[in-house]
Parts: sequence; structure tokens; C-alpha cells
Amino acid sequence: MTAASRVLICGTNWLGDSVMSMPAVRAFLKASPGASVTILARAPVAGLWRLFPGLAGVEVLEPGLGGTVSAGWKLRGRFDECRVFPNSFRSALIPCVAGIPERRGFVGHWRSALLTHVVSADLPPDAHQSLEYARLMDVPDGALMPPPYIEPDADAGAWAGDRLCDDGACWVAVLPGAARGPSKQWPASHFAQVVRRLSGEAGCRVVLLGGHGDRDACARVLTESGGSALDLAGRTTIPQLAAVLSRCRCAVTNDSGGMHLAAAAGTRVVAVYGLTDPRRTGPLGAGHRVIARDDVPHARDIAARSAWAEKVLASIEPAAVFEAAQAVMGAE
Repeated sequence: MTAASRVLICGTNWLGDSVMSMPAVRAFLKASPGASVTILARAPVAGLWRLFPGLAGVEVLEPGLGGTVSAGWKLRGRFDECRVFPNSFRSALIPCVAGIPERRGFVGHWRSALLTHVVSADLPPDAHQSLEYARLMDVPDGALMPPPYIEPDADAGAWAGDRLCDDGACWVAVLPGAARGPSKQWPASHFAQVVRRLSGEAGCRVVLLGGHGDRDACARVLTESGGSALDLAGRTTIPQLAAVLSRCRCAVTNDSGGMHLAAAAGTRVVAVYGLTDPRRTGPLGAGHRVIARDDVPHARDIAARSAWAEKVLASIEPAAVFEAAQAVMGAE
């Protein structure tokens, strides 16, 4: 790569994975000040990357085969190299159609012929997922990477300020959803117990957050906790969600994209883990707390519905999570 390279990054499809790739992108930008870096991302996460400082631009990948072909032709002649974060065939086909001379990615899904450089992801099984992206971005093994970081824009900040009135209240975000499904969701009834104690004993104000798919979980938490929380589930864009999170002293979450977004927004996280391994997907940065069973073996791939995973999550007591939230806010 030359100092003035035009670099395209085919970004990941999920919110959490996108945040976990940010330290590698930040490290790359710092080591290559002359490079011009553009992210290609699906619409649901493109708004996230627009909050990431230092990029030359964000291109939106439209869905389906038509979106793949359209992106390939639209990007022709604009880049010298491409780093392909996802492992899908489609993600490697796009820079190939675009004629980008250097195309780096991991092996898999019969796509090696589409790449000019196949990168090894031979890392320890408990290595954090962010290190995989570091390999693709030429970050040396063992190098210290900055934590993920985003800057909520002014419009989103004003929107968040209108809803979280600036009256000196201590706001805590609670995100009871997880895109993966019940195998990563602590019971809503447990979240409700934590919300009651945060509102009562700790004197905090609670905002319930999540996407459209999390509205039912948030509604249940709101009802079972007595209805005192502010429910914004499904009512925010990603920039607005980030802005709300940045105004909270703490975020209580599952292992989810919202957890990673909170960390990137500078909010300390208390995350409840079941069978997934926090060493691989834990929140990045300082001051976070993970609550998990230490007597249960971790699993790398978990079905969206797993009775065992749900049982492990349900066995984690609300008192432990509430105490961790108090400790996190006290440490701040």
C-alpha cells in the first residue's frame, strides 16, 4: 500500500460486528495518514459509520443481486485496494466486479479466486473478534488498538437532549433485546427488577432502548417495572440511539449490538452473557463489567433458540447486575 492509497472497506452487516471492527480501522488510519478510506455498508449500519471520524466517505450497499452488481459498477476506477471484512461470497464479488487491483479477505465460501490476497485468521480460539479485523487492516499482532469511538452529530444530540431533559438526573440505559434471539436475551422480568431498583434505590432515571424488533421486550420491561421508564425502543435512528447512550451514566445490556454501540458512544456497560464468550465479543474499552456464569463452558456458535442458553441466562440473578451497575456508576 502506498501512503496515498484509496482504500475501500467492505463493512460487516451487523451493528456489533461493525463496532468491533472500528479499532482496526482507527489503527489503520493512524498508521496511514495519507490514505483515503471509504466504507461500503448496508443501509442499517451506514448511519453508524457516518459518525466515525476520519473517513473519506460511506457508500450504501443496496440489497440483493442488483445491489451487488450496482455497487461493483459504481465503484469502478475509484479505489486501489479493498479490505473485505465479511466472509460471504457476495462481499468478495463486489470489489472484483469493481476491478479493484488489490483485494484482501479471509478464506471461505468458495471465494479465494475473487481475492488477490487471502489473509490468515489463525488466532487463538478465545481471541477477541476485533483482532480478526486487525489482521485484515495490517495492524501488527500485539499492537495496542484504540477502543471504538463515534461522534454523535449535532442534530441527533439535540434530539436526545429534548427527550432526556438536562435537569441533572442520572440516566441509565437498559437494552433488553438482542438481534440473535432468545439465546442471548436475559429475561425481561430480570431486567424489570433491575429497572425498579435503579429507579427506586439508586434514584436514577431509566430509558429503554432498542430497535423495532425489541419493542415487545421493552414494553414488557416497562410494564413489569411499574411504568416509570422512558421507552424509546424502535423510535430512534442509529445516530439518535448513540446520542441517547452518550448521555447515560451506564447501559445495562445483553451481548448485543446495542452493547457495543454504548461502548463506542463512551458509556460504561454492564453486559449479561450466557453461553457466548466475552473474551471474543466483550465490550471494548475500559470500565465495563460483564456478568456471566464462570462454571459454564462457552460456545462459539449458538442457535437463535437454545433452551440451555436461555436457562443459563435466567440463572443470573438481577441483584448481581444491579450491584454491578452501581459499581460502574460509582467508579465513574
